[in-house]
This record gives sequence, structure tokens and C-alpha cells, in this order.
Amino acid sequence: SCKSRVCSSCGKVHADEWAGQMSSRMFNVTHRHITFTVPDVLWPILEQHPAGRKVLFGAANRTLRKVMEGEPGIVMVLHPYGKDLKVNYHVHVLVTEGGLNEAGEWTSQPYLSDQALRKVWPYECLTRLRTGLPADPNIRQLIDQLFKRYANGFYVHAEPKVEDGQGSSRYIGRYIRHPAIADARIVAYDGVRVTFYYTDHQKARHEV
Repeated sequence: SCKSRVCSSCGKVHADEWAGQMSSRMFNVTHRHITFTVPDVLWPILEQHPAGRKVLFGAANRTLRKVMEGEPGIVMVLHPYGKDLKVNYHVHVLVTEGGLNEAGEWTSQPYLSDQALRKVWPYECLTRLRTGLPADPNIRQLIDQLFKRYANGFYVHAEPKVEDGQGSSRYIGRYIRHPAIADARIVAYDGVRVTFYYTDHQKARHEV
């Protein structure tokens, strides 16, 4: 056992343990799985500047608190890659459908506006990146351009509801935090190169 989190075997064990610990701390209420994305032109910058990745957490956190009523429960994990294992920074969030009001009482909020999330997210994200990244004129210029180019917001995907909060450890381990690749996706290894497959959004299979 190599104990590495990036190992397809040991990483799975680590993810399952983390998911079990996390689910025991979650409220037993309905949650929503939300994916916050950023434009691909920002991926190389986030790859080069780790401080920018931390900014994404604060931006997602603030976005949810602006859109939601009360104080929600939030689990966030940054994914730096896509199914094809190429760089693709996005944030996976599991958030309660509701929160605690100022009196400490639970207030349910079963409806979350996708349009509101898409509008608030780029503002919070780009504003924080502008101050959180090095003072590079090229980066500042790019961020200004993105404000104009994405006037309708970044893509945000609010996925199906997770009904049982405390029983969601398997869901968390599979979709929220998991190794880069599952053993089952590895097709071949010739001693030099690994061949694996992934399925795209149209369910088409690709081998790499």
C-alpha cells in the first residue's frame, strides 16, 4: 500500500474514509450537489498560481450565502482535472437546501435559482481573483475581459438532490472527492504508457 491520495487504489480508500467522517458531521436534511465552473482561459493561471485555487472556495461560499436564506451547511472540494485527466478547474459543492436563521431555527429552501447562481458566481470569482492573484497586468486585463465576455454568468450545474444527508457517504466519495481515475477505467499498461477511457457528456467513449 503506497498510501498516496492520487493512487487509484489507496486514494479510493482515503476518499471513502473522508466521506464517512464527513457524512457523520452533516445534517440529516436534503442537500443539493452543485458544480461551479470557470472559463478554460483561467485554467493555466490557476495551475501556475495555487493561491488562486483557494480563492475559488471563498467565491463559491460567498455565492451560496448571497443566494440562500439563512446559514447553510456546505461541503466543498476542488477538482483540478476532467474525465480525460486534463486540467479543468471546477468546484463541487454539497449544500443543504436551507439553513439556520438568526434565531437558530431551521428554514427550508427547496428552490435554488440557477440564474442567480450563474450571475453571482462570476462576480465573486473574478473580483476575488483580481486581488488574490499576483499584480500582473496581463492577468488583470484578462479578468476585465471576462467580466464583459460573461455578462450572463459562468456555467453552474445544480445536479440531482441528495435526500439523506447523513447517509450520503457513498455519494460524497463517488462524486465529490475521489481519486483521479478508477482502476476500472484503465484499459492497458505496456510498461511505459497507460491507456484509459472516459465518456464525454454525450456518453461517447474515448480512449487516451
